[in-house]
Amino acid sequence: MTRPVEYDNLIKTKAFEAVRPTPGAVQSYLSNAQDYLDAAKALASTKPLQSFTLAYEGYFAIVQAVLEFHEVRTKDAGRNLAIQRVSHDLKLTPGEFLAVVKAHDRRNNTSYVSPFPPVSKAEAALMVTILETHLPAGRPPAHRSPKPLPLTPFSRPPSHPGAPFMELPNHQLTMTVLMTPDMANFSGNVHGGTVLKFLDQVAYACASRYAGRYVVTLSVDQVMFLQPIHVGELVTFLASVNHTGTSSMEVGIKVMAENIRSRELRHANSCFFTMVAVDEAGRPVAVKPLQPATPDEIRRQAAAQVRKQLRQELKARHDALRVSPPPSAAP
Repeated sequence: MTRPVEYDNLIKTKAFEAVRPTPGAVQSYLSNAQDYLDAAKALASTKPLQSFTLAYEGYFAIVQAVLEFHEVRTKDAGRNLAIQRVSHDLKLTPGEFLAVVKAHDRRNNTSYVSPFPPVSKAEAALMVTILETHLPAGRPPAHRSPKPLPLTPFSRPPSHPGAPFMELPNHQLTMTVLMTPDMANFSGNVHGGTVLKFLDQVAYACASRYAGRYVVTLSVDQVMFLQPIHVGELVTFLASVNHTGTSSMEVGIKVMAENIRSRELRHANSCFFTMVAVDEAGRPVAVKPLQPATPDEIRRQAAAQVRKQLRQELKARHDALRVSPPPSAAP
């Protein structure tokens, strides 16, 4: 690809390294940045320290997205040079840049060796404003132009200066969790039961958000553990309501594991949950029909209808076995 000359120079000095693009990585980073922003804004008035930290991590998610867009990753330079390079590209003001650098220094020099110093509401509000201002409002082009790319690949449309980037529709949800040592099994990998617990939580959150109701889990099928998940990895759960019945919803979940050091993304798991919306008495209640709007959503809905039919056929076979079990095998 053609990338800005500044990035090529950093590759030549071995500060950055050229990498092959990871499908979906840019949007994943930007989705995480939006999640950080939402959480930081919610805590800004009551918990400035947490809000400040979340806003800083959200800004660095933008940095990661820009690096991924240019198909480079940090090498020996780490976060510091990456933040400097991308902050210049995003045209931060001197005051904004100083605030981001200070936040980075506090994270590196303080948070890992002693309690984080107090953060004022003003400091937290500034970091939240920086994140909200520079969070892109549009996706990168699907097909890169052969012409040189501008230094700032993402820009906010002037007609919507305050619009948040990539507001997820209410039938989709993402959650990112750091895998910690207490989640490990005897092999040193993350225990499958831990992953299943997170899957159920994500399915519940996605379905209840869509339905506007509490939900219960009706069934789980096709839990495919494709690759082991390791302690220390960031795991992102990408959930979507694929199909709705009268009161039921199929929630598909894709699990992506990210190596924090190499930034490598792996598809680790996929599964499908059937959730049912219920009222205060626990009785099933109707949910609004899902209206697929994109080719992917149409494809997912069609596949979900096939899976629903297969589940019904399998249930009918199980019921038949209870009524008339097969004859015992001959000795």
